[in-house]
Amino acid sequence: MPEGPLAQRYLTDSERFMVIAKTCLERLESSKDSLSDLEREALEDGYVFHIARAAETLSKALLSTYGLFMTDTISELVSLEFLLKNTYDMSQLEENLKVGGTLLDLLDFLEKATNEEQIRKEFSHDPAGEIGKNAYFKHLFIDTARLLRRLNDDKLAELFDDFLLYLETEDFCRRHDELNRIKKGLDGLNLEGRYKEFVSLLRACFRENAGDNRCPLFLNLPDEDKKEIDSLLKRFEGDPSYEQKVFEQVRQREHFMLNILESLLYAAYLARAAKVGEYSADRGAYDKAYLSDVKMHIHDVAKDLENLLNYFKKPENFELMTNSEIAAKILVGFKKVAENFGKELAEKIKVLEAISKAHLNALKTYEKSTSHDAKT
Repeated sequence: MPEGPLAQRYLTDSERFMVIAKTCLERLESSKDSLSDLEREALEDGYVFHIARAAETLSKALLSTYGLFMTDTISELVSLEFLLKNTYDMSQLEENLKVGGTLLDLLDFLEKATNEEQIRKEFSHDPAGEIGKNAYFKHLFIDTARLLRRLNDDKLAELFDDFLLYLETEDFCRRHDELNRIKKGLDGLNLEGRYKEFVSLLRACFRENAGDNRCPLFLNLPDEDKKEIDSLLKRFEGDPSYEQKVFEQVRQREHFMLNILESLLYAAYLARAAKVGEYSADRGAYDKAYLSDVKMHIHDVAKDLENLLNYFKKPENFELMTNSEIAAKILVGFKKVAENFGKELAEKIKVLEAISKAHLNALKTYEKSTSHDAKT
């Protein structure tokens, strides 16, 4: 088995597919007048196919990151919305901020996402589509949309609905115009804007007259929590560069989140092309319209994918990917330990039950024999 993080190997594969795609395009452009129809068609299909495989392998490099970073950021987004709008009582906070499936659902996904054999078997050419079908991610997107609607953010709720629907749609029915519409809507996440509004709210509550009807949520916190908020505000006031640094980190997190979501969209859009792009014999009647749409937009898609690839290759972003993979493997390891402990415990219980039955049978036999002796 090859060594090194799965993220690194799939990222390298994505680069390789991109290089082959560029080679096909260069040959098409430099020799277009001398190519036969068959050669031209083969190179055009080869270009599409290898761009599609680049999208597929990039998304496979990000599987652990989808599971952990995406969950964390979406939960963060919903929490901010709750705190900014304060639609519910504080007592309802914990219940209403539950998003996603159970922890076991996430661990089951991560177990597949960190095993190369399972990735080949479970995710094949359509990792984005498999994520759309996955119980954990379905709950994550559905619950997020539900909570955002309850917080009166219908537009953002619709974005999560549409995103999940795109992943769930049959691969040959996915179109670029819908991808582009969803992609434009991702700007609505606006984590930086929400954090700035949140800091302004804290200042209003702790530094001004606390007249905002959302302030009781914070002013009724335990004294220790209020001291921490006060300390943070004092640091912001005394060192504006620190505040700028904090918001720069928020911007980086938001940019990373946008890019992993875009990588999923492109992987979903090109999944069918990764299956049949070079194999005309495998194409059905529905593939003609799909491949026509892909070929119409493939140059723009290729540029966007190359930008994504270059982004994830940056040391700080690649480190986040590999750290996600390490964390995922640790969580899966804990799950296996718990399962093994459960099996061992079950086996011990079976042994104890067998011993108890043996003792009981022996006791019954002894009672019968002593009873018989007494009679004789």
